[in-house]
Amino acid sequence: MSSLGKFRKFLLALFLLLLATIPFFLTQRYHTSARAVQTMRESVPATQHYLYVFPDGSLNVYDIDNNFHLVKSINLPILKGGRGAAVDPASNMLYLSYNGDGGAHGNGSMLKYNLLTDSIVWTKNYPFGIDSMSITPDGKTIYMPDGERSYDGTWHILNASDGSVTGSIFVGTGVAAHNTIVSLNGTHVYLAGLNYNYLVEVNTSNNKIIQKIGPMKNGVRPFTINGTETLAFTTATGFLGFEVSSITTGKVLYTIPVKGFTAPPGSNPSHGISLSPDEKEVYVIDTANSYVHVFDVSGLPGTAPKQVADIPLRSMTGNETPCLYDCNREGWVLHSGDGRFVWIGDSGDVIDTSTRKSIVNLDTLFNTRKFLEIDWANGVPVFTTSRYGLGYATGGQPTPTPSPTSTVTATPTQGTTLAQDTFQRPNQSLWGTASDGNIWAGDANKLSVFSISGNTGQISNGAGLYNALLGPVATDADILFSGSISAFNNTNLGAVLRWTDNNNWYRAYIDGTKLTVQKKVNGTMTAIGSTAFAATGGTSYSLRFRVTGTTLFVKVWQSSNTEPTNWMITVSDTSLSSGYGGLRVRMQSGAIASYSSFLETSA
Repeated sequence: MSSLGKFRKFLLALFLLLLATIPFFLTQRYHTSARAVQTMRESVPATQHYLYVFPDGSLNVYDIDNNFHLVKSINLPILKGGRGAAVDPASNMLYLSYNGDGGAHGNGSMLKYNLLTDSIVWTKNYPFGIDSMSITPDGKTIYMPDGERSYDGTWHILNASDGSVTGSIFVGTGVAAHNTIVSLNGTHVYLAGLNYNYLVEVNTSNNKIIQKIGPMKNGVRPFTINGTETLAFTTATGFLGFEVSSITTGKVLYTIPVKGFTAPPGSNPSHGISLSPDEKEVYVIDTANSYVHVFDVSGLPGTAPKQVADIPLRSMTGNETPCLYDCNREGWVLHSGDGRFVWIGDSGDVIDTSTRKSIVNLDTLFNTRKFLEIDWANGVPVFTTSRYGLGYATGGQPTPTPSPTSTVTATPTQGTTLAQDTFQRPNQSLWGTASDGNIWAGDANKLSVFSISGNTGQISNGAGLYNALLGPVATDADILFSGSISAFNNTNLGAVLRWTDNNNWYRAYIDGTKLTVQKKVNGTMTAIGSTAFAATGGTSYSLRFRVTGTTLFVKVWQSSNTEPTNWMITVSDTSLSSGYGGLRVRMQSGAIASYSSFLETSA
C-alpha cells in the first residue's frame, strides 16, 4: 500500500475515534453543569436579603448575602424627585413618593409597585406636596407629609389600596412637614417638621395628637425611635450630633455633640441617624467631614451615649446624579434588619458593623437617600425595614392604646392540657418520655441530635430541619414553649400546629430579625404573616402559637419578661383543619437549641 493510502487510513481511524469520544465529553459536561446547578440551588438560604435602592429614574436590587451583587436594575422614568419609600410585604407592594414637595417644587405623586411582577399597579397625582411617608404594619394606611416646601404643617392620611385621601393631621402653621415613622406595632405615628422644635406623637386609632416631645435644639431632621417607644433619637439643623428624648415624659434627655470634628456654620452635617436593631449603637452621619460616627447607647436612659468609633466615607461633596431638586449630598443612614451592615446614602458606602469598615461602595447609593431592605422567602417578600433605622428590641412588652387598624387581638383564656414537658429528668440520648407521660414523636426519639442535658431538651451536632411532636391530634390548640438557640445564622426556633406530615403544617418561628407564620400544604411553603422581632443567640424566648377555627395567633417575648397582652400576628387560613402540635427548628453545624418547657392546651 502506498504511503498516501496508509496516511488516509490513519486519518479515517482518528476521525472515528473522535466521533466515539464526543458523547463522553458531552455527557461529562452535562453532568458537571447539572451538579453546579444543584449545588447552587442547595446553597440558596431559606431567606434571601436584598437592598433596594431608588435613585431618580430607576429601581436597583442588590444581594446582601452575596457581596452586594447587583441582581437587577429597572428603569422607572416616571420616578423623578423621589422623596420616600415604604413596603407592605404581605401584599407584595412597594410605594414610592415623587415629584414636588410643595411650594416652588410643585405638587407630588405616589406610585404603587408590584414586587412579584415588577410592574406599576397605579400612580396617583395629588393637589399637594409629598415627602417621606410611612405605612402601618397591616399595609392599609400611609401617612404622607405635605412636603417641606409647603410649610402648612399637614400630614395626609392615604388609603394604601388606591391612594385616596381619607383624612389629615395638622401639626402647626408654618411647619415644614418632612419625615414620618409608624411604630412597629402600628399604634402610633411620629411626625417631624424640619423647622419645628417638637417631635409629634399621634394615636393611629383616632389620628389625634397625643403629645409634642421636646423642645429640640433646632428643628427635627432625620430621626428614629426604639422598639418599645420609650426613646427618640433626633438630629437638628446646623448641629453635628444628635439628641435623645424620652417618649414617656416628652422631655429631652441628652444633647450629644460629635467630638473631635467640626462643621461650618449654616451646614446640615447630621442628616442621617440609625439605631442598631439590638438598640446598642447609634450611627450618625457627618456630611461635612465625610464620616459616620458610632455611639454606644446601651446605657440609656440612665447613661449618656458614648462616642466609640469614627468611620471615614467616600467624599460626600457635589450633587446627586440624576436629580430633580435638593441635589446636595446630605446623607442618610440605615442598618440592615439583622444589624450586620450599615448603608450610607450619598456616600455609597456599605459598613460592616463587626469591623466598622466600608466593604463595598455602590454608585446608586452614592446618588440617593432613598433605600431600604426587603427579605424574601419561598418567592415572596416576608420582611422589610423602613427608610428609618428603627430599634427592634421590643422585649415582648405590650403597648398602650392599641390601634383597631392593626392585627392586635386580646389573648383568649387557656384550655385543658393536651401535652406538657418540663424536661426535668436525668441526662440521656433522645428526648424519651415527657413529664406528662407522653412519648415524644417525630425526630425526637429517632435522631441522635436530640438529648436531655442539664434539665433541658437539646438539639445539637446537626444541620437541617427537625421536628419534635407531642400529644394527640387536635383541631383548636395553643402551644407555649420557652427556649434558646446559640446563634441566629440561617437558623430559627419555632412551633408547629395541625402537623400531619412533613408536607402539611402551620408553623410560627423567630430567626433573629423577625417573627413569621408559615404554612406548608402538599409540599408548598408560604409565609402568611411576618413582623419585625430582634432576637439574639443564647437568650431564652417564649413563643405562644394558637389556632382557633381558621385564625392563627402568635406572639413572642424574652422569657425573663412578662407575657404581652396582645398578639403580634393574627392571620386567617383555611388550608388545614387538624393535626399534631410540637416544635420545629432549623439548625446549622455548631448551633445548639435548648428548650426548658413545652405546653400544649386546647383553645
